[in-house]
Amino acid sequence: MNEKKKKRRGDDGRFFPPPPAAAALVLFLRSYVDAFARESRALSRELFFMLQKSIRVRALVFDALPRAMHAVWSFLHFIVGAMIAMSLSISLARAFDVSVVFFTLPLCFLGCGRLMTPTEIDDERLRRKAAGMYYKVKVTLERRSGRRDRKKKRNNRTQKYGATSSSRKGGYYSSGDDEDNDETRSLTKEEYEKRERERAEREARAAWREMREKQKEKNDPQFRPLPESRLWPHAPVFIRSSPRERSQRCVNNSWSRLKKIDEKKTEEDKDVNEEEKEEDAEWNELTDTCPVNTETALEFETDIFKGKVVCRFLGMKGATPEEFYIERGKICNNIAFQVVVQGEFKERIRMDQVVTGGEFRRPFENIPPRTIVYTGQELFKVITPGLACDVTADEPYYLALLGGLVSQMSVDTKDTVPNILDFVIPEQCDIIEGNNGFFRDGKHLDVQTRGSRRVKQLANPATAKQYYYEPGLIYTFDNMQSYLHLDTYSFDVGKVLTLKLERHLNGQPIQFFAKTGDGRYAFCFEMWHEKLLPYAPECSEEDYVKFALEGKTR
Repeated sequence: MNEKKKKRRGDDGRFFPPPPAAAALVLFLRSYVDAFARESRALSRELFFMLQKSIRVRALVFDALPRAMHAVWSFLHFIVGAMIAMSLSISLARAFDVSVVFFTLPLCFLGCGRLMTPTEIDDERLRRKAAGMYYKVKVTLERRSGRRDRKKKRNNRTQKYGATSSSRKGGYYSSGDDEDNDETRSLTKEEYEKRERERAEREARAAWREMREKQKEKNDPQFRPLPESRLWPHAPVFIRSSPRERSQRCVNNSWSRLKKIDEKKTEEDKDVNEEEKEEDAEWNELTDTCPVNTETALEFETDIFKGKVVCRFLGMKGATPEEFYIERGKICNNIAFQVVVQGEFKERIRMDQVVTGGEFRRPFENIPPRTIVYTGQELFKVITPGLACDVTADEPYYLALLGGLVSQMSVDTKDTVPNILDFVIPEQCDIIEGNNGFFRDGKHLDVQTRGSRRVKQLANPATAKQYYYEPGLIYTFDNMQSYLHLDTYSFDVGKVLTLKLERHLNGQPIQFFAKTGDGRYAFCFEMWHEKLLPYAPECSEEDYVKFALEGKTR
């Protein structure tokens, strides 16, 4: 063994080069490994782009990933809340010597219910983060692929033409060339982002056109497109006549106009630009739009009713003074929403035949388990005898009698009718004619007591059927709430519950209307919000593209 080592060494102790066969074997193995690595990288890139095309990575990242994160967070929230409730129930049971199952456990679960319902999770923020991560990974992969391609081209040019040591270092360009390459890479990134945005915009416009074509194929007479949200006069809210009642027309159009955008054009082009905007927005001044916080009334008329409407929403800009909320706060604490409708019925209609509430044509989304929903519905039906609702149906609805649901109601002659713009509408139903003089007997009571008696009498169909809406009398319906916030489009019950309506309504607006038993509407208005537009087929093209680029559309 030592003799073999001596043969390989020279007199100075250095190794001789390996024999040619071993060197050839090493070169062969190295080339084989390099070829295998190149093929593996190429195959992985092809597989990535194939998967991207087949499973729609954009939809997976923008929709599935945020929902999965939301579900995981909700599950963890529920587990932590349940553990806290159980530990508290056991501690209280030991301290007061009471039953855990029948007393402390249900009590603690009710008290910790807020911990187990994480309503403050912002899905839009999760979508934006997922979209940013997706584009960052995609740009990084594309840059690495482009860098490898440029390196390969440089090596090919080096092998073909040769290179001097002054201009090249180890087969790469010198430092000056590297600076040029850095600039090229930065320009490539900007160009890529621009090209990616243009591609996403083209896809969004194509998706909007496809959605609109499918809607036209349905030939739905109740479908009416919306104007662009930037033209709404009271953005982010847009109140308009509902297409459910084709006969409803606005009489005075002082506020029924789209918002004009100043494009800094000349006076000659101004009129032309305004006409183009109105035409592009598919604007119909006879049906759109209802004023908000303007302290003016919009007059309207249908086949069975003629009247006017006033809307006041907390958090919206306008002319509504702070005094209004102070005065109404004496009757309804923390008022956030008020719609007053005043007018005259054109025919005699029995009061148990006129309902109000909400009607929808597509099923709700993200609703609780059906068992919980059914239990809540039955509970509300016991509280409100005339309530009819089914929020789990394919066409959800909730309906109750108009006379028993409004906050204040006044029935007057044309000489004694109150001003619809008054901050407080009186509770005055004395001249309603019935079989027993029920309302005349309560004239001496205070406003709140009269309102409670009226709600109890007119909310139940069994007692409301003896009264009529009579022509020649002026009816004022005041609907005010503390929980419905139109500025954020949410149903907020303080610290107990906060519902983001756009997550559940499936792109459909809430309404305020009065409907007869035979399907005719005395009045019907839709309350839109910008948050509904990413899910609504009525959305304009520009709004759809904007929300698609933000990753909010489906």
